[in-house]
Amino acid sequence: MSRQTRLYIMVGLAFTLGTLFGLMVQLPTTTREDGRARRHAVPEERAKNSRWKIGQRKPAAIFDSETLGEGGSYDALIDRDESGRISAVSGGATWHEHQGGDKSRLPVDPRRSGGGHAGQLNPVAEKLQDLNRPVASDRTGAGIGGNATGKSRLSVRAGFRQWSGVNHTVTFRSISDIVRNGVFWSRQVEAVTPPGWDGTAAEDWMRRARLSRVVAVQEGCGRMLNRLLSLEDGSLSCARYRQNTDQIQGEVFSYYLSRVLEIPNVPPCVLSTVNTNSHQWAEVSHDVHLSQWNEGKLVILSRWADHLIPAYIPRKLRYDDRRLHPVPEDLEGLSAVELGELAQWSDLIVFDYLTANFDRVANNMFNRQWNSQIMDSPVHNLEKSATDGSLVFFDNESGLLHSYRLLDKYAHFHDSLLKSLCVFRKRTAHIIESLHKKKDVGDLLLKEFKANEPLQRWLPFLPDANLRTLNERIDSVYEQIHKCRKTYHVEGR
Repeated sequence: MSRQTRLYIMVGLAFTLGTLFGLMVQLPTTTREDGRARRHAVPEERAKNSRWKIGQRKPAAIFDSETLGEGGSYDALIDRDESGRISAVSGGATWHEHQGGDKSRLPVDPRRSGGGHAGQLNPVAEKLQDLNRPVASDRTGAGIGGNATGKSRLSVRAGFRQWSGVNHTVTFRSISDIVRNGVFWSRQVEAVTPPGWDGTAAEDWMRRARLSRVVAVQEGCGRMLNRLLSLEDGSLSCARYRQNTDQIQGEVFSYYLSRVLEIPNVPPCVLSTVNTNSHQWAEVSHDVHLSQWNEGKLVILSRWADHLIPAYIPRKLRYDDRRLHPVPEDLEGLSAVELGELAQWSDLIVFDYLTANFDRVANNMFNRQWNSQIMDSPVHNLEKSATDGSLVFFDNESGLLHSYRLLDKYAHFHDSLLKSLCVFRKRTAHIIESLHKKKDVGDLLLKEFKANEPLQRWLPFLPDANLRTLNERIDSVYEQIHKCRKTYHVEGR
């Protein structure tokens, strides 16, 4: 055999092996029964229908607004077989179903729910039977929201306050049913607003997240170095691995600011140090090393929220003429679901203004220069529970630090949103007034941080310059509230 022939054969073999290796690298990961990662091919039908490339960041689900609509929630009932496992989902209704739609068409991101429709389980959660355990039960044997007939309410968001859902029979006949004292959402609107995370339940989760062993690690939760963790109690957590300390500070102190403001829509989070010899990480040491995490690195563990759907900017706030004022043309004729969501949006605008978060609504506004339709698309880093309609403000790492360095670039987007708002939650407005008068937001943040985070000494507190900027932005929110009260003739409290 000539030298040239041998060369051709070697080149051919190298090309074939390289092609096979490249295909293996590109295949997505799944989880074996032993919890280790493996590769598998994407089913052809799923590949054809996929709108997202593997590894690309995406919302939990992407719905056409005409298919789903932009509001609503459902209280799902689940059927269990004789062994107690989930066999079917029934009952309740989404906004789409109230309009005569088919719930079976609702897609959910496979990263969050195992590739199925609303009601199916994440594979790791199913393996650990997390959702097949009753969340709680009374002495009659019926779980919370359940009954003695074998059906119980699907609690996919344990940690959110127990809530029976929006009463769709509630009617708001006039503006006086919607607002009170000129610029505050009424008690009726507050009653139909999803309550978000319960503070006591959040603290209980934080305690368990610090003490629980990690029993499985898989890809997920956004960025490449992030991981979805399964804890020994069957719950899930997102581990956010960041190279920059200010991103960790932004996420953590944005959460504690939400606690100071009593805004219940930010997922609770705790700090953990990567130590594969520790009780918490030892069982998954191999997976930690495969994740390319550095020993001793501080990571954020945040509460997992399942069954999320995209959240859209309300039409009242979507375009250049955005306005949400306590006047009939802005608020009358809206449903209970729409008003409950707008009440949450009023908190979101205040929260993102204070943190100057440019990676949520401001992201859509900034990118409009390249995509004229983006304001009709799902909001970045904001999703909604399909279970109770609570908005989830996640990925807040840009807030308070990095965002303050970019105020010249993004401030006018936040100014536009704040100036469009003249209806507030009374509790939020009163806290803003107190922070404005006492200038004690730094003290309150530090108090919350020290009281709830055992690893506080590993994470620096906010710099004085950033606290001054935060106080200035609190003053701006206070001035907007005062201006609205004056405009709509409400003095004092």
